[in-house]
Amino acid sequence: MSHDVAKVMAHYSDRYLNSGAKKGEVERFWRWAIGSVTSVNGTVTDFVAEGDRAYLAGFVKTNSGTVQITETSIIKENGEWKWYGNQREVVP
Repeated sequence: MSHDVAKVMAHYSDRYLNSGAKKGEVERFWRWAIGSVTSVNGTVTDFVAEGDRAYLAGFVKTNSGTVQITETSIIKENGEWKWYGNQREVVP
């Protein structure tokens, strides 16, 4: 709740991709929106781990309302889990 965009962006992979949006676009969004966020509560309803990646479903409730999580994958990089976007690699 510090409204520190750099701290928020540290939780995103540099390889982040979500429906075509890269990390830079997400940072621009947060710079625009972060001042209005006064509360955040996330709920994960489904979680599937696959090695250094995990896929999830759920929702986030903020002071502005409740939205479904669209960033449905996370990746472990240098020992830390980071948002990876909605990328999902399909194993042949």
